[in-house]
Amino acid sequence: MQRSDKQTKNWTHGILLLALLALTVSAGMNIYNAAGHGVFLGHFDKIWGAIFIAYLLFSVLFFLLLVVIARWPRRMVAAFWPVLRFRECWWVRWPLSVLIAFGPAWILLYTPYGFDLSQFAIRLYLFVVAIIFGALLLTSGKQRAILPSGVLQSIVVVGTVFLFAKYFVPVTDFPLSLTWSEGNRMWDYSVLFGRDLYIYPADKPLEAYIDKGRQSLWGLPFLFPGVTISQVRLWSALVFTVPYAILGWVLFRFPKAKSRAWVLAGLWGMLFLNQGPIYTPLVLAAILVALSRRWPLWIGLPMIFAAGYYAQMSRLTWMLAPAIWAVMMAINDTTLSLSKGELSSWGRVAAYGFAGFLGGFGVSGWRRLQSYLQHASKHVVPTGASTPDAVAVGTQNVAPSLQITDQVLLWSRLWPNPTYREGILLGLILAVGPLVVFLLFLLLTHRWSLNRWQKWGLGLPLLAFLSVGIVISVKIGGGSNLHNLDMFLIALLFVAAFAWTDGGLRVITQIDSASLWLQVVILLLVTIPSFYPMIDASPLKLPPEDRVVLTLQIIQNESDRAVAAGGEVLFMDQRQLLTFGFITGVPLVAEYEKKLVMDKAMSGDVEYFSDFYRDLETQRFALIITEPQNVHYATSDDDWAEENDVWIEWVTKPLLCYYEPVYTIRKTGVWILSPREHPCITP
Repeated sequence: MQRSDKQTKNWTHGILLLALLALTVSAGMNIYNAAGHGVFLGHFDKIWGAIFIAYLLFSVLFFLLLVVIARWPRRMVAAFWPVLRFRECWWVRWPLSVLIAFGPAWILLYTPYGFDLSQFAIRLYLFVVAIIFGALLLTSGKQRAILPSGVLQSIVVVGTVFLFAKYFVPVTDFPLSLTWSEGNRMWDYSVLFGRDLYIYPADKPLEAYIDKGRQSLWGLPFLFPGVTISQVRLWSALVFTVPYAILGWVLFRFPKAKSRAWVLAGLWGMLFLNQGPIYTPLVLAAILVALSRRWPLWIGLPMIFAAGYYAQMSRLTWMLAPAIWAVMMAINDTTLSLSKGELSSWGRVAAYGFAGFLGGFGVSGWRRLQSYLQHASKHVVPTGASTPDAVAVGTQNVAPSLQITDQVLLWSRLWPNPTYREGILLGLILAVGPLVVFLLFLLLTHRWSLNRWQKWGLGLPLLAFLSVGIVISVKIGGGSNLHNLDMFLIALLFVAAFAWTDGGLRVITQIDSASLWLQVVILLLVTIPSFYPMIDASPLKLPPEDRVVLTLQIIQNESDRAVAAGGEVLFMDQRQLLTFGFITGVPLVAEYEKKLVMDKAMSGDVEYFSDFYRDLETQRFALIITEPQNVHYATSDDDWAEENDVWIEWVTKPLLCYYEPVYTIRKTGVWILSPREHPCITP
């Protein structure tokens, strides 16, 4: 039996070494191809030549090290014990492991080489190298240089460090928008607490196209006078990371768990949810629900109520999520039965559900739902397509037919497509598949005990959240990631925490002695969410500073002339320039912010566009600041193809009918439009 186990280990080590060799060769070929632009050694410039030679030397030594570790593990530990003994000191091994984990983050996120080293094999190789060196530090004892438990811990550390590093890359004082919507999002956030930042009539309502829950959270920095754009970006980075970890720590807190296991489990929860990613207000609502588990009913019920209220205030589709999570939690924590002596156990379930329902639906949710339904009923879309053909500019003419939903469903985004490489279904399987397999293993082997009511009480909500999330994910404007499966992912994290406290912790802490297939499942469970942030990460690419300065000067000068002549300046895009004072003295025009316009275009909101087209026809605005507008219809190989074409039909063509670019600043992606002298000339 021992000989059979030894043979299995040898075969396993051999397969892993062959896989690493293949990865090393593939990554080396990628580096060779990326470096091919010089005369040094007939192929490189001097820097890339040095990089390639260093890679060859390192990869050979690294591979030989792993061969030694696999073939002679005890001899290796004995030979290097003067160095490895430092790993017995926690205050040495953990800081060093974090430092090692920062290596890939520094290369890929904070050096220009991150643009060239974009291939999957290179990134996976860097990930594996960091994990192995981290595992050398985090493996305990003198028996082995590396154990699965050390690898498991190292994976979480590498993923966590990279995730934090990735979110802090955009923390800069760069004045223009870093993404399609970032700048205007800052305007959204500022309106609640920073209305005085704008030149706008005090008696006129100012509303941003965002729910109050998200607006109040991201808008907190605007309570402080003089807040800068870099400080707001820093706050956003913290909001997108720290609450995720807090939710994990609250859920996985377990008296029998050692502090190290608890901390790492919480960080894994953060990595798991980042696969969405998920908007933070829903995470905060989940924290309130999870905290209520540790308090008596008279404290817990108000917390669940607050979670429901905050969730629906943040997004209408979240209104019942906290109630359902709370019910799942109560079902897991009580022994449900229909016998007379056990009927009282249903009382806690009912109380939790009612508190969440009252907060999410009973206070203001019903009013919001009615408002939404009334608004959706006004969306009139021509049959068969989302186009503005039925809108007569300057009139109230509309098409005669209605759609049941206000946005098109793109079912093709369930499968691999240009907008989302894996597609919703495959991406979801990768994100949750190993966890589902692990949970089923715990159930089938009775390491996690649930009665039939508990199985139904946990399974049905997961199925409901999954169904709703998939449908929302395929709406036009979505489907580029898993963020619309947010309620499902958080519910699954709750279930994982339930299993953790009832058998899961014991299995994971005994990974070194587990069967090979179970070790693989557990390692995949941690590896996939840890590697996920690294796949498409890149350094921050900013335009030349002189182009940025020129852009601001032109916008300011042209806006000053327009305002002096009594004209209005519409910032469809780049509204953060007004928020942070990069552009001054220009009254705010609150209408027609581009995210709102995009949403109305995808919804086919004829009534909204009747007003927009009327303002274009009368050339109400002296200037319009926007992103480049081109009538270029997407092909099947383009990402966001449907959204691109909808925007062209509803926005670009009418806009360029009445306005033309007077400044096109390509380096910064800014267009300045002014009224056409001869309108309605086909662009």
